[in-house]
Order: sequence, then structure tokens, then C-alpha cells
Amino acid sequence: MPALLDVTLRFFTVPSNLLATLLVLGVIGLLAGLRRPGGVATALATGLLLVCGYTTLGIALQHPLELRFPPGPEVSTPPTGIIILGGAIDASLSRDGRPIPLNEAGDRFTAAAELAARFPDAVIFIASGGAPPGRPDATELTLGTELLASFGVARDRITGDDRSVDTWDNARFAYDVLRPQPGQTWLIVTSAVHMPRTMGAFRASGWTGLIAWPVDYRTRGTEWPGFTMKLSAGLGNLDEAAHEWVGLAAYYLRGRSPSLLPGPEHPRRQEP
Repeated sequence: MPALLDVTLRFFTVPSNLLATLLVLGVIGLLAGLRRPGGVATALATGLLLVCGYTTLGIALQHPLELRFPPGPEVSTPPTGIIILGGAIDASLSRDGRPIPLNEAGDRFTAAAELAARFPDAVIFIASGGAPPGRPDATELTLGTELLASFGVARDRITGDDRSVDTWDNARFAYDVLRPQPGQTWLIVTSAVHMPRTMGAFRASGWTGLIAWPVDYRTRGTEWPGFTMKLSAGLGNLDEAAHEWVGLAAYYLRGRSPSLLPGPEHPRRQEP
């Protein structure tokens, strides 16, 4: 039952799923002769689908998350390591001699390769999940290692984890493997919109000395109010924004983040 409840909650926290369900219920109501409730549900679902799908609402909701951590922060101390969060490689598409398939989050690996060249003594840790069905050899860890090696990063610098199913796993499994020590500096590379939840999870897992290195920016801040030309694009942006905002709330309520909207940590002022 808990598994079924979890799947149900995940389904209905996706706005496009929720709107589609409302539309289906409205049509069923009309067919069943419930003209008033069916008509209201159908009209409401149709209106919301049009507004959410053809406006930049989803991008507008992503923008404050991308602003939470500054890009290209100052790194005064050479880092001990660089942690790359998985989600940039679609391992299921890697077959038959195809190039390593990067998705829209591919900046995570290209930025990490640049950082690896800038900080040659830093270890590289790929925090990722397992292999897709039928491809036990194609994990993001194995493919990511190949990709970084093609960029000139020495393989003996690269390690990682392939057990994670979510960001919380990324944080705690990386902690278990790397055992960060006080005084060390660690760079975390992930998409800017995902950085607040990432930093919250890593801090709650016991990490210190973290520097956020956000990449994969998708907003400019001038999109709202605005319109999109594709229904799927608008709904996709809204679904992604909801995924992060709902994730932030869930992590905070479950003790997986010390704050609802994590931001840069500022050192306490020293008393005179």
C-alpha cells in the first residue's frame, strides 16, 4: 500500500497529469449526464491547460530557483573534489556504437571537465543511478567516465556511485564513499534549477565545505508574461518547476533539508 500511495502522489504532483485527470473526469461527468459538474470540470481543465501550456508560467516558476545560487562562484581554496549529479546522460539510448547521449542537462559534464582541468588535483565523483533494464554495463557512472576521459580527464581521478534513485541518495551515498573531512572544499555541479534542493540534501547529510556550481540555465528572467508556441513545451516547463518546488517542500518536511529554500551560507559575523 505505501508503494501504491507513493506512485499516486507522484502522479498527481505533476501538473499536466492533474489537468488531464480533471479533463477526463469532466468528460465522464458529461457522458454520465452530470452536466453542471462535468461542464465545470471540463471548462476548468481546458482553460488551465491552455494557460499553462501556452504561457511561460513554468519558466517563471523556475527562475527564482535558478537565482538562488550565483553562477561561477569564487573558489579561494583548491577543492578536494568535484561532485557531478547524475541526470545528464540517457544510458538507455547508449547502444550499437551511438555517441554518448547527453540530454538538456549535459552542461553538468562539460562544466565538470572544465573544472577538472582548472583543479588538476581534485577527485571527480559522479553521483548517479543504476543501469537501465537490459543494459547492466551502461550506467551514468560508466558512460560519464568515458565522456570525461574523452575530454582529457584521467580515469584514475574519477569515481562515483550508481545506487542512487534520487537526490537524497546522491548526497548520503557520496558522503559514505568520500568521507569529507572538516576544512575540505567540495564543488557540486548540477542544473541551476535543481541546486537549492541539492544543497539542502547534501547539508542535511552532514556535508560541509560545499560550493554550489550551478549550470544548465534555462531562464532569462524576462519570459513573464509571455507565450510559448508549443503546448508540450509550456506543460513540460511547468512540470519541471513543480517537481522542484514540491521536492523542496517534501525534503524539508521529511528532514532531508535544513531549510525550505536553501541558499548560500554566509559566515557568522565575529563579535568584537
